[in-house]
Amino acid sequence: MNNYIIKPISKSINIYSGYSPKYSQQREIQALLLLSQEQSIHFPKLIEVKKNKYIKITNQGIDLKKLKKTNKIINVYNLDKQLATIYAILSKTGIAHIDLNDNGKNICVSNDGTISLIDFDIVHFVNTDNNSSLTLLMKNRIQRFTYCDTFLLFYNKMIKIISLCRNIRVIQENPKYQEDPKYQEEKEHAVHLRSSIHQSIQQVLHRNNLV
Repeated sequence: MNNYIIKPISKSINIYSGYSPKYSQQREIQALLLLSQEQSIHFPKLIEVKKNKYIKITNQGIDLKKLKKTNKIINVYNLDKQLATIYAILSKTGIAHIDLNDNGKNICVSNDGTISLIDFDIVHFVNTDNNSSLTLLMKNRIQRFTYCDTFLLFYNKMIKIISLCRNIRVIQENPKYQEDPKYQEEKEHAVHLRSSIHQSIQQVLHRNNLV
């Protein structure tokens, strides 16, 4: 597996954001630069920029959409800790990822079980976006996709997507780990909901003969 990925600039306007290829790339670079300040393993690092041509980023593993098409099983440890860390960094950098599709295409997992978010061309810069930087499509997405507004919403969204990938085996968390107090209360609430969410997902899978 290569340690990097080359992501070429799109050749057409993004039908989900309404942004031009040039502006989409510009926004993704901006997001990656902000995230890189946190030195986190949960986000791609920007290696090289070829303006209006491509960006080179670190390879974060296989995305869940592709993983579902394989027979590979990956163990994921301390999932709650990983999700709390990811959300804390998104909040600190003022980035809301508004393209977390249920098929898992923008969530990666590495062989050692590290969860990452990728594809930051459709994001909301909470602290700096305004009417001039947002298209009507983006404004609508921000109103519809609110799963980055709180940790509980984000946690439930991520758990739902990960639970739909039967190639991931979630291993019980390390009991010695202590959450950031800021998210501890919400996390505990979310954990209580996990079993009911998982049960609901399994019911949907059974109804559609997917298990």
